[in-house]
Amino acid sequence: MCGLALANMFVQVTFLAGCGGTNPSGPSNDRTPSVRIAVGGQSLLIQSVTTIAAELGHFRAEGIDVELHDASSGAKAMQALLGGSADVGSIFL
Repeated sequence: MCGLALANMFVQVTFLAGCGGTNPSGPSNDRTPSVRIAVGGQSLLIQSVTTIAAELGHFRAEGIDVELHDASSGAKAMQALLGGSADVGSIFL
């Protein structure tokens, strides 16, 4: 289970790091990108990697401002993602 949790964190950090790239042909933008993550059951152990990564500043170190939203379940997190109130869903199936 620890390996799965680490793999989950790696995928999320890698995905979100791609969100912080700059477009060399576009105008200069010094803003830190903001990403809203709907976490399906943030109190669950399997979802703790997302919270821990945010608390330890791993997203910030990649230049991403992360806002975590605790959804009561994976279904609620998916609804938030599809409804547009979240940019990314952290869901365990």
